[in-house]
Amino acid sequence: MGEPPSPRAAHAAAAVGNMVVVQGGIGPAGLASEDLHVLDFTDMERPRWHRVLVQGAGPSARYAHTLSLVANRFLVAMGGNDGKSTLGDAWALDTSEKPYQWRKIVDAGEMPCPRMYATAAARSDGLLLLCGGRDVHGTPLADAYGFARHRDGRWEWHAAPGSMPSGRYQHGAVFVGTRLHISGGAVGGGRMVDESTSTVMLDTSGGAWITPAPGTLSGEDVTRRCRHAVTSVGPFVFIYGGLKGSQLLDDLLLADDAGGAELTICDPRAPAWSQYLNSVHGSANAAQMLAEAAAAEAAVAAAVASRSNSQGGSTEQSEATDRVMSSPSRDES
Repeated sequence: MGEPPSPRAAHAAAAVGNMVVVQGGIGPAGLASEDLHVLDFTDMERPRWHRVLVQGAGPSARYAHTLSLVANRFLVAMGGNDGKSTLGDAWALDTSEKPYQWRKIVDAGEMPCPRMYATAAARSDGLLLLCGGRDVHGTPLADAYGFARHRDGRWEWHAAPGSMPSGRYQHGAVFVGTRLHISGGAVGGGRMVDESTSTVMLDTSGGAWITPAPGTLSGEDVTRRCRHAVTSVGPFVFIYGGLKGSQLLDDLLLADDAGGAELTICDPRAPAWSQYLNSVHGSANAAQMLAEAAAAEAAVAAAVASRSNSQGGSTEQSEATDRVMSSPSRDES
């Protein structure tokens, strides 16, 4: 319902309360507009699309960028590609101030180099971590940068110590507490990161990179993928789908970080996850409902892929209202 965005891929999205904000991307006609679109789930039975009006200049039309909600208040867009070059700019929009307007962030310390297909994940205290990506020469990056807003309104970049064991782009990253879990990624030429380094963790409390020891991850080659979805629920990390070479994946991986150290991949139907989910939702059927929903989603995805193939498929270039985004305000020191 409402005013949905145009068909697109390689866009960026961020959750803001009970809404999802979508920006940019590339579609059949080229770059999508830079407009912000919001899918509002206030009424779960009738989700509705809005186009958000923003005053003044903002991030140009682009794809392969990042969009994150920082400190439950600021939407931050970074990097990407505008069809002409790889970008290294950063913009912030204060969702607590109306009319909405983007502000370009400049003079913010040690800014990262331009990149596309990076990941950005926000820690619960408002620290944003930009990780990896592909630079202007197409080289996979192995660095990470922290980004935070001071109480006086200044934004500041800081390079994280060390680097990932292997550069990558089109990977996934999500926080569990102070630990940033990074999974999968591509290295170019249709190749994925090596199995031995496909999963890595940055412990932001200690400033150390950790690679799981051999045998920690069950199953072979399970996390070698790119363009997948990743999120966390409590101590659990969920990894869904993605690409492995030319293979389109529809599996669901569950990783348990309850030990606070190395990531352990396990079966989503495992008793530990079922017990956690049931306790949170107060339903003995919650885990089964999740499994059924995942199966239904996979069936729909397969049907869409089948129709797309029968129509010849498509290609990608180079690889609202005032309350729509209102959210609690909180600054970081």
